[in-house]
Amino acid sequence: MQSLENHRPIFKKENLIYEREEKDSNWTILPKFHPETRELIINRTAKEVLMYCDGTRTIEEIVKAMKDKYQNAAIELIRNDVHNTLASFSRLMIIQWENENPFLFKRERIISDETFFRIGVEEDILEIKAFIEKSGISEKKLEQKENSELFLYRSSLIDPINEYSEVAMRQKMFRYYEDFFIYFNKKEILSLISIALPMPPNQAASFNLVIAKKSILKDLLRYSADNLPFISVFKIRKIKLYEDMNEKLSPEFEKIFVDEGYKQEGILRDELGLNHDLRIMSWIYDPLFIDEVEKQRSNITYN
Repeated sequence: MQSLENHRPIFKKENLIYEREEKDSNWTILPKFHPETRELIINRTAKEVLMYCDGTRTIEEIVKAMKDKYQNAAIELIRNDVHNTLASFSRLMIIQWENENPFLFKRERIISDETFFRIGVEEDILEIKAFIEKSGISEKKLEQKENSELFLYRSSLIDPINEYSEVAMRQKMFRYYEDFFIYFNKKEILSLISIALPMPPNQAASFNLVIAKKSILKDLLRYSADNLPFISVFKIRKIKLYEDMNEKLSPEFEKIFVDEGYKQEGILRDELGLNHDLRIMSWIYDPLFIDEVEKQRSNITYN
């Protein structure tokens, strides 16, 4: 996990289309590079964090400044709120950094001394691209090979050859269109799930690729679902899995999703062409979990 100690955030006010002070001390803003988010209303403490982002203070110095101002608040509450503010606004390009964005490295989950889950970042692109190509998932007709240790799935709605070129992948990460959830052994990719992010007003993400060891798929699914709402720019309430009814999912693969709580949402007739139906399975987040995510992302006022 990368240390956050020496990173200095810079608030790029010029990356706002407009800003407006509200009577209740909230602040309404519209990001220049993500106008699809519409207006964002942030509270007083979130704005105070942004005002400290002048390129001279480290993250921990901002935490200390906020602690000095709100002495009755727990330091861990303040630290979490500062981190969540900076991570969220970094994704909207309201915050930039002297060097790399440290929050791209968050949410690493250690399994053992050599294995861990982590969200893919820009420097992983070439390795992700090579892993995808090696898996054979870009073949015109995708077939699950007998005795394979890997489950292979790709959405019928994507073109894997063009969508996973190096240029396309850099665009996906830069614009936050898709996130990659990866199982590593040291620095080698062993399994991968990619999830396409929703665009408002849609709140449903969807699987694009699954290239996962059978023994790890369930854990990787849970890791993806647990972390996706925290890192997405937009609110997510469900994750969809699309099945081309002419190229049905293997029973073993489908059973893992069913066991994890995915249920059939419907079948779209002729969605992929004449007599070519699309089945949708979906997993819906517990509203209490989403409420907790929103609390952590909203930078509550300390009073």
